[in-house]
Amino acid sequence: MDADGHRKGRRRWIGAAVLALIVLVGVAIGLAAISDDRGGRNGDGGTDLGSTELTETYSDRLGWSIDYPEGWYVLPIDQFTGRFSLQGAAFSNEPLTPESDAGFGGSPVPNIAALTHDAVVLVVTHRSGGPAPSFGDDSAYPLDPADARVDRRAAPASSFLQFRGDGLGDFTVQFGGSADAPATLRETLDRMIRTIRFEPWELGEVRNGSAAVSTDLPDGTGEIARVEDAGFVAVMKFSGRTYALDVPDVNCGGQRYAWDPVTRQILLTGTCFDDVRYDARGIPDPSNPPRFLEPLERHPIYEAWDGTALVALGVVLAP
Repeated sequence: MDADGHRKGRRRWIGAAVLALIVLVGVAIGLAAISDDRGGRNGDGGTDLGSTELTETYSDRLGWSIDYPEGWYVLPIDQFTGRFSLQGAAFSNEPLTPESDAGFGGSPVPNIAALTHDAVVLVVTHRSGGPAPSFGDDSAYPLDPADARVDRRAAPASSFLQFRGDGLGDFTVQFGGSADAPATLRETLDRMIRTIRFEPWELGEVRNGSAAVSTDLPDGTGEIARVEDAGFVAVMKFSGRTYALDVPDVNCGGQRYAWDPVTRQILLTGTCFDDVRYDARGIPDPSNPPRFLEPLERHPIYEAWDGTALVALGVVLAP
């Protein structure tokens, strides 16, 4: 082959090599684009997950807090439905729009049906009004998402978890997402639920109608406790039962409140009246002055999440 033939063959070889290189680069770019498109996903489709680290905190006026990922959407809730009120907040990886207002004003719950098939949502609400409230010890924390009940009629947010905190009942977490929502987002909801918490109590503090008191006393005795903005209560422990009695405000100079271990009575003394006494059930002594002859109101005591004893000041037990 002459020199001219060698040059032509060499050019054809170089052209083919360049073409092959261009094809390989194009394939690499395409694969990179696909990889980049899936980089924020869980490998099973869905929208860009972004960060699922719980770096943000929402604090509610009722005292509870929850952590959620940066970039997620938060919708405060403060709604009157015509029968009861709902207060709380909703969280989602997609924008949240409220349901249409029923004419009562406020900030309605989110329109969950408007979310896409890639979304998850978590809604925390407290109900007041409507059926009579429930009373009892606070829930144990952290909450466990596995304790939730499932109601498929509420899909895609078909899981419901009830809890109590700060002496209040009727809290609900509603959460979930469509079947197409990435597993990573569903796991994020579980981690969020485990961060729901309340602030520790201090003795004498009052929140949401409950007062923190000490119940560290022997059976068959009582103790007078001062509570913030509520005056005094007598904490009683008899026959294994612990409860509290309202102590009347005598509004008299030099008044003193005490438990008399000899007579086993609540004793009030002051400069403008004779001794005032009540037994452990709150029954007045017959010798009391006329304005101190009514029985004392009796309130139940519950246990807060941190072990603090809480007097339910708004709940009066039957005599």
